[in-house]
Amino acid sequence: MVRVFLLLCSIAFAKPPLDRAATFTSDGKKLWVALDFPELADAALQRKLDSGLVTTVVARAYLVREGASRAEALAVQTVRTAYDLWDEVYVSEVSGEAGARVFRDQKRDDALRRLWQLKLPLAEAARLVPGEHYRVAVIVELNPVSKELLQQVRRWLSRPREGAPLDGESYFGSFVSLFVHRKVGDAERVLQLRTQVYP
Repeated sequence: MVRVFLLLCSIAFAKPPLDRAATFTSDGKKLWVALDFPELADAALQRKLDSGLVTTVVARAYLVREGASRAEALAVQTVRTAYDLWDEVYVSEVSGEAGARVFRDQKRDDALRRLWQLKLPLAEAARLVPGEHYRVAVIVELNPVSKELLQQVRRWLSRPREGAPLDGESYFGSFVSLFVHRKVGDAERVLQLRTQVYP
């Protein structure tokens, strides 16, 4: 099955999604996922951040049970960062399943880290089937230009994502199809990642 997944992704993108080690934790109620994608912070992004322009990173994380025909849950994190030229600090707003927080960092590296770190409560722990294995598919978009996507992100952040598709955003037919969705690519840069099996 893994070989088929890699083959289909290779056909769609000339290369498969990047494997990324993630940290899974549970607080008894929610399964949390955390992973990094530091390659997003290249020289071009650093220059843009210093210019004072707003930089937006939208990360969508889909929990997929191996062998299932649809994703079990979807969580979204959006980070908006800009350099405040007057106060000489980087201001970041991080919005996700846990709410919205604002950070003021004096060092650019700290602000960049907020852009390339993902940490989200992904699914209700009770929804996980004992003995089953899961992966997380992650799509990261730098400065998405699609107004439709940004409107969907606002809707995603305003209500639960588990249980049913929302407003035309289907959970698709397979793990592979997460990476061939028509909205992917409408951004300055796109990263497509998949985690190791959990548990």
